[in-house]
Amino acid sequence: MGFSPLKAKKLIRFDELARTLSGLELYPAPTHEELEFHWQCEDAIRDAILDGSLQAVGEIQIEGSNAIDLEYMPPITLHDFDPQRDKLIAKFKRQDIYTWLKESGHSDSDIPDALKEATVKTKQAPSERFPRDQPINHRRKETYLKLIEALVLEALGEIPKEPYKTAGRLEVILESHGLTLNKEPIAETIREIQKAREERDP
Repeated sequence: MGFSPLKAKKLIRFDELARTLSGLELYPAPTHEELEFHWQCEDAIRDAILDGSLQAVGEIQIEGSNAIDLEYMPPITLHDFDPQRDKLIAKFKRQDIYTWLKESGHSDSDIPDALKEATVKTKQAPSERFPRDQPINHRRKETYLKLIEALVLEALGEIPKEPYKTAGRLEVILESHGLTLNKEPIAETIREIQKAREERDP
């Protein structure tokens, strides 16, 4: 099997995402019902950005197509975005899209394959020196949690009560150093730190 750009590509543009979700084909010309469903998909993505359940990578731009005089027109915001009239330019991580769809109650069978391809993690054979199937020693785990807690406090000055909010802030710090890590394990670690702190300081 040759190289697959789809499997290697971790980011997807807004327009690609909307077309993938709606199944819209540009040729032959789509029907009005197909366009309506496509616009609903664009609206759903926009709403997910607004409510924080889907985060774009980098800047979001909106271009209005009906502006008569751009010099006197106020900038279009996400709240003003109309998929029938405006163009939204943004990119998303495929893993974030997959998480958003799963948290929205969609099963794997509902999610297009194109959005699942880049989220599948290759299972590595366990190392002979460091077997992955054995639990971490309790004392070693406590040491790791204390180290991570100290690093979080150093980086953020506090440990916010919302695990996902903390995970998001830490992910930005990681990415600034060229590192990536799924928010879910970060959030789970923050929960464990909070639990350990509560047990230490009831």
